[in-house]
Amino acid sequence: MPTGEMAGTDQAVATGLASVITLANELRAALVEKGLIKGGV
Repeated sequence: MPTGEMAGTDQAVATGLASVITLANELRAALVEKGLIKGGV
């Protein structure tokens, strides 16, 4: 696989991972807001 293609694949994976992390954080925030789980650090 050419280097350019590999970089594109890595970028797509990183972008997908960032989206999942963002979604998980938003979900957690919503649960904290509803009092279903404890928030805080």
